[in-house]
Amino acid sequence: MPSTGVRGRHRLLPLSCCRQHRLRETRSTGSVRCPSDPFGQVATMPPFYTLLRMSHQGTDPAIQPAYRYNAPGRPLRLYKGQISGVASDRPLRGEIRMDTSSNMSIAWRVDPAGSIAFGKRALSLNLNGALKSRPIEAFMRTWEAGWINEAELGSTSVKLAQAKLHWFNLPALRSARLVQSSESGTPDFYRWEMEVAGWRLRLDRRSDYRAVWADLHSSDKFLMTHVMEVAKADATDFTVDELKSLRLALHMAFSFAFGCHIAPALPVGYDRLGRAVWKHWFVPHCDPARSISPGWWAEFQGADLDSYLQLAIPALSDSLLGERLRYQTMFAIACMIPTGFLEPRIMVGFAGLEHFIWHRLVVDRQMSRSAFDQLKGHERLRHVLNSASIPVNLEPAITPALHAFAQAEVVRQGRMLDAADIATQIRNRIVHPTDLPRLVYHINDLITEAWALTRHFLTLLILHALGYRGSQRDLRRLTGSAHDVAPVPWS
Repeated sequence: MPSTGVRGRHRLLPLSCCRQHRLRETRSTGSVRCPSDPFGQVATMPPFYTLLRMSHQGTDPAIQPAYRYNAPGRPLRLYKGQISGVASDRPLRGEIRMDTSSNMSIAWRVDPAGSIAFGKRALSLNLNGALKSRPIEAFMRTWEAGWINEAELGSTSVKLAQAKLHWFNLPALRSARLVQSSESGTPDFYRWEMEVAGWRLRLDRRSDYRAVWADLHSSDKFLMTHVMEVAKADATDFTVDELKSLRLALHMAFSFAFGCHIAPALPVGYDRLGRAVWKHWFVPHCDPARSISPGWWAEFQGADLDSYLQLAIPALSDSLLGERLRYQTMFAIACMIPTGFLEPRIMVGFAGLEHFIWHRLVVDRQMSRSAFDQLKGHERLRHVLNSASIPVNLEPAITPALHAFAQAEVVRQGRMLDAADIATQIRNRIVHPTDLPRLVYHINDLITEAWALTRHFLTLLILHALGYRGSQRDLRRLTGSAHDVAPVPWS
């Protein structure tokens, strides 16, 4: 995707363009710049020549993003140049950028000149540049500015040899290694690498990460924190659809671990000559950064995150199981995020539990539909929890309010109650209230602990389904250190 002044490695300008402008190679960087290129990128040496240089330097250079790293809350420029479709008589000079302040959005703006398309709310924009796009659907906010929901530049049928994903609000990964820069004046950086599901992933953290992340969690702003290079492990080509599927799997896998939406966005695809041949602009689903993530993974357990990703990314990419797992992780993430009212979080978490229970018991044919219908809600929940070796006892030290509620209900209902009973009953009383204040609000922290228990159950069921056997935060706990972890119950 376009960006002015961006040092995007592995991009070559067409030979005709280079001849036209008589571009000269810069011997120190091997780069050439085309004055007429509206994306303003740097065209660098072909990959084979880059590798030749690297063999003498002894280390990989940092991966350069296709768009400049932004400061917190500052926009990323995606395109600057001529924009057709706003004025009725001629193209206008303008730019397209991604805003990253309180809400992420893609905005366009043109110089206020020419005959503007008065009376039009929706526009069809066309851009100049090396990548030809289909007409971009855009909307007007004022006569010279507006927004874009999504746009693709280049052909979706092109074969890709490499791609870049730009990550927003991704915390530092402790398993990343420090890479010593081989170029004078270039800072060292941290790199995380993995081969998974036939992909080779390399993720570089921006060199000024510590400075820009320090205060990011205290604001609702968004920041490009990392850039990822994607290629097939066997160096074969891949399709745009395969890249889109991988991006979605990465989004859901990382977001589920951190307990909030972390966005790999703005993908750029390259061919074997290092030319950018496809770009995708869209507004990613991303949550504001937090100093301590609310998810099940503790940040110092780097090996556990890597082992989890080796399981989650293939599962989320699977054509049969991926859709099911994406729904369940989506519900789990919405339940884990500690913002908003507690009651909706419990309801969303139970929607995820019911989705999981239905697929595990009926779709996977562990029991017939008639047998399923004969079970009550707490019996279905207990069945899948027991199958996964997830304890259903209530622990007074962890959930004292739930324990007090259970003791009172044992007397009222005349039977023993476990965590599956209590979680289901509190959810049902919120959704189908009869005497709401007396039944669920008479004990302090009861709703809070019911929410924590719901996210705990859903998270563990998903991790068990993935085959994960590492450590996890006990999401029932509302106090203590964020670094306290324990093995999953079935390990």
